[in-house]
Amino acid sequence: MAIRNVPFVAPNEITSGIDALIATANAAIYPVVGYATNASTSAATLAAGALVTARGLSVIQMTGNLGAGAALTLPLAADVIAALTAILGPGSNVVGTTWRLRIARSGTGAFAWTVTTNTGWGTLGGTMTVGQDAWRDFAVTVSSATTCTLQNIGGGTF
Repeated sequence: MAIRNVPFVAPNEITSGIDALIATANAAIYPVVGYATNASTSAATLAAGALVTARGLSVIQMTGNLGAGAALTLPLAADVIAALTAILGPGSNVVGTTWRLRIARSGTGAFAWTVTTNTGWGTLGGTMTVGQDAWRDFAVTVSSATTCTLQNIGGGTF
């Protein structure tokens, strides 16, 4: 019986190929627009998952009634990167990924949320306040395996 020339495929090459297929499938079902609510009425820290609800636009609706201006702290950048990697699949290279984050404030009280930094975030760029009945859009970028940036790109009222 003759032995045919069959190429050897290393187990890690099979795993890499499977991971790539999973990442492609997840990207195909990952929504373009996502929505989360937060009913905090005083200083709060956003959940990492709320920032990555969609690949195009993630909306966080702040519905709590503020009695004074309050800090809205970003989650740890490492947690945002982990949440994004979990959605896109193991082995996904998320560095360079950018999406739009909208923070909207619909609760009562003529006060504003002020977005503040946390570990792993670079300098926050532009206006970071979100007033009553207003929204602000930000570009979120994974700038390295451990850091993210947040840049204001506009806002409005409703």
